[in-house]
Amino acid sequence: DDHRDDADVHHYLGLALHLSGRSAEGIAVLKKAAELEPDNAAIHQNMVLPFLATGDVQQAIAAGERSVALAPRSLGARVNFILALTRGGDWQKAAIACEEALSAFADNPTLLTQMGHILLQLDRREEAEEHLRRALAIRPEEHEASYNLGVLLQRQGNDGEAVEHYRRTLDADPRHQGAIINRAVCLRNLGRVTDALTALESAPLKPEDFPALAY
Repeated sequence: DDHRDDADVHHYLGLALHLSGRSAEGIAVLKKAAELEPDNAAIHQNMVLPFLATGDVQQAIAAGERSVALAPRSLGARVNFILALTRGGDWQKAAIACEEALSAFADNPTLLTQMGHILLQLDRREEAEEHLRRALAIRPEEHEASYNLGVLLQRQGNDGEAVEHYRRTLDADPRHQGAIINRAVCLRNLGRVTDALTALESAPLKPEDFPALAY
């Protein structure tokens, strides 16, 4: 019992450090927790985001893969593993992992959103749209589904509908950089130049937060 308590202390302290912005320190503490309880899936799952925060994508993928192996029925383990794969740019493997997750958690809106994003990266646009619209039908406030659907529609030249999906994204996350910029571009494409400038000027971001835009 003392052994488990010690692992729990390290686990929760490591999480707290990560959430306070001290991810590198959090990783060190979480590694100690994993040494104490190597088969604790939750510890490995909760190492994924700190590794990603420090830019160590391969370690994040390894931690995610380990957590799924230990707890295949854990939705959180599946979601974090897929996230790590997408950050690593391994879209084919991410698609396989997401298909496997959806077979266990059918119609889960988070997984449908992840799959839509992955399919969009693979340029499988019809399938991507199907997954994203299904996610929004199940959970209309799934703002990352709205964002990715906006990206898809914008690529298809449907700026009018894309603007609405970016707006929904910003209703949920006013600092979503991609939605701010893409919405302004769509407004410009629609001839609403004043609205585009107003959208950028009123955004809760500093000018240096924006990448250079090619007009």
